[in-house]
Amino acid sequence: MAHAARLASRRVISSGDRPLTGSTAPRKLDIGFRIFKGQDDVETTPAGNQDTVECRWEEVLVPGELKGDKSKDSKFKTWCDLARYVRQVYAAQDTRRFSHGFTLCGDVMRVWRFDRGAIYTAPPFSVNQDGQKFVTVVLGYLLMGEEELGYDTTIGKDGSQRYVSAVRDDTEERFLIEKIMHRQPSIIGRGTTCWKATLKGSNEQFVIKDSWQYEGRVDEGELLTEITKTGVQNVAPCYHSETVRIGEMDDDLRGKVRKGIKLSSDSKWKPRGNHLTTPLSMTASSNSALHKRIASTTLESSIRKKSRSNSEGGNGNGSALNRFHKRIIMSRYGKPLYMAGTRIGVLRGLIDAISGHQHLFLQNKILHRDISIGNVLLSDDETEGFLIDLDHAIRLDRTENSGARGRTGTKVFMSIGLLIQGDNPNQIPHSFMDDLESFFWLLFWICNHYTGPCGREIGRQSRYEIWNYRSLGEVGNDKLGTVTDEQDFLTRITADFTDYFTPLVPWVNRLRREVFPGGLRWKEEDRTLYERMKDVLRRAMEDPAVMAE
Repeated sequence: MAHAARLASRRVISSGDRPLTGSTAPRKLDIGFRIFKGQDDVETTPAGNQDTVECRWEEVLVPGELKGDKSKDSKFKTWCDLARYVRQVYAAQDTRRFSHGFTLCGDVMRVWRFDRGAIYTAPPFSVNQDGQKFVTVVLGYLLMGEEELGYDTTIGKDGSQRYVSAVRDDTEERFLIEKIMHRQPSIIGRGTTCWKATLKGSNEQFVIKDSWQYEGRVDEGELLTEITKTGVQNVAPCYHSETVRIGEMDDDLRGKVRKGIKLSSDSKWKPRGNHLTTPLSMTASSNSALHKRIASTTLESSIRKKSRSNSEGGNGNGSALNRFHKRIIMSRYGKPLYMAGTRIGVLRGLIDAISGHQHLFLQNKILHRDISIGNVLLSDDETEGFLIDLDHAIRLDRTENSGARGRTGTKVFMSIGLLIQGDNPNQIPHSFMDDLESFFWLLFWICNHYTGPCGREIGRQSRYEIWNYRSLGEVGNDKLGTVTDEQDFLTRITADFTDYFTPLVPWVNRLRREVFPGGLRWKEEDRTLYERMKDVLRRAMEDPAVMAE
């Protein structure tokens, strides 16, 4: 019965020249399998004929790429085209854990799977010479259950209401999902997704965060639970955390998603030349869903970057690194700092976030390491700011390796020292001073890119957009040249800051003096910098020009 129902509810789709709806930019799909909702998916044309209504990306089960020439099977562009479709599927379907895909070039078919750690494929075959295998593949896509297709079956549905259940103190609680807040626009990576939710039977608001964390990394849920118990202020408190279980198993890549399959170099994405062997990252690390340009790259440039040693693509034994599906429920809801309704709100949020970082570092011996535009939030009433996202945080008293791989941070907010060092194996470890400098660059970025309250962006690209696309060393040297000379700095920010943030020009310069004494990047740690930065920001809040709206 289940198979019959699935066959009746699924269709092969080819969008032809008609783009699918539900994406930020018009994008067509060559071929694929979709959910078919019966008569609801049929409309009558003006000529009286019946036709299938426009397909939405949220309805695509398995995307495919068609090419007329079988030689295109081994072409890099073919793989890129399929990956773009999968990216759209991920973006439109917030419960996707992984996705199948296929390419059909002439009579040569290849099946693919895209998960949060790797992209892998089976050997190609001819649909003409092996028709039975072709039929098996098609039937497989038509008959797969939701779990096999890659959906998160722990997110339930009661009518049209979606929900997440969690067991606390032997009691099951249900969190009703109100809306999606953030969906990381990438294939490979943490795949962070955040929803705003309400506890059933109450008006309490929560944020549910799902992400895929490396095995062996410091667990963000454990850190937040510890911090919450010690009463640290200005950091999002943890209400509940868990490893998501699908069926009777922890949801991880090696065991649950890949069913123990070991990936060989022949099965993984492997373009010719010095291209990245496994990861297909659509964007670099970015935690701001509302500021998509930050740290973004094109698909081709991401794929074509030469793989670093110890990158997330593999560990040298033919097996991609493992990730576990984690879920955190936080009992605080807020908005990004740049969405503040006043300049005072921006400053207040920054002061409180610096205090939160200070408490983490001094009281809990935890270093955040990713101060960026999406990780500093402001309460809805703008009375309090707080930090989120400890995915990259480390315990300073740890004796084992943190599991963090490569340089950590969001490039446009990283400190000059970290940028200039790049991935030098002899690099100086990440310091709290680097995070404090990141707060400076966060304020600098906001003042250059927002032209009014509530996140109104400038209608043009600033001169600093290029930082998203340049190398770490180039951005570091550019930043150093920006802050070295006071008069040059004042001339630059007076010209570049938006009219709305012009009243902050003298105060950002005073902050520059504290963070870069003598116009130089920091060389020695100084814990008094916390209070000195907050003092500058507090005095700015009392400036009549800043207070006037």
